[in-house]
Amino acid sequence: MTLYYGPARGHLRVVKAMRDPAAAKASAVLDALRSFLKTEEPTVMRWLRSLWEVQQNAVTYGQIRDDILQGTLTIDLLKQWQEDYARFVTEKLAPKWREAMQAAAREQVKKDGFQFDLTTPEIDRWIEEHGTELAVDLTEAQHTALKVVIEQAAHGQYGPDELARVIRPLIGMTERNIKACERYYESLRAEGMKADQARERAMNYAANAHRYRAQNIARTELASAFNHGADAAIRQAQAQGYIGKVKKRWVTAEDERVCDYCGPLDGVAVDHDDDFPGADKVPPRHPSCRCVVVYEEVDEHGRSG
Repeated sequence: MTLYYGPARGHLRVVKAMRDPAAAKASAVLDALRSFLKTEEPTVMRWLRSLWEVQQNAVTYGQIRDDILQGTLTIDLLKQWQEDYARFVTEKLAPKWREAMQAAAREQVKKDGFQFDLTTPEIDRWIEEHGTELAVDLTEAQHTALKVVIEQAAHGQYGPDELARVIRPLIGMTERNIKACERYYESLRAEGMKADQARERAMNYAANAHRYRAQNIARTELASAFNHGADAAIRQAQAQGYIGKVKKRWVTAEDERVCDYCGPLDGVAVDHDDDFPGADKVPPRHPSCRCVVVYEEVDEHGRSG
């Protein structure tokens, strides 16, 4: 991923927005997403880290040691994790998704009399399907990550007693996170640091990884709901006669953190039902993506109004 280090793109957008209504709307929608993330992202992060702490405390050292000796994770543990994530989605995340959708609708459809309905079958279906997929993905990522560590222990790379004390704080991390923690721990031990001190340092490293992963998930999920809510609001407004045919335009955050994946899409417009080149119908294109879609009403010849 290559970052943009040129002139401040955001400043250029502000200048353009002063003269171009479409640019002004793009800037307003971006600001709405930024504001929502700033307000709600810390809450979702806190919920995730609390969930991981509960999962960690629910597993005994004896259970971990038995799993290490058997070389696998118990089915009951996996089922419990998936139930935890499903409950998290239903009770915590789904209401935040609806709030994100409402925030997007307010900015995308400013028509007197329009009321955005958050309880349509289409929105309910998206939340149910996306929520189920997310719960499975989070469980599988956790399973894959710890399975690698347990398999290493089963093959004698680590002693089960030592690893049992280390593995519990790793719950909630990805395989990449855990391997990074392992490398850090091994480097400290290779330097001659005592095991207890090296473990403490590695756990501090893991805490930072947990914090980053929680932010990544929170930002991605809230931005995803924001963009899907914008699309749903436009479709409802069309069905109610407030808006006609639209094109949609990809808009990046236009700052120094815009990546090579999204940068080339900035300003690209496609028909409402089409995918963007190399992407889906709406952002996010990747984890922590901060892009939005702006909808522009067009006439019968496809020209922006």
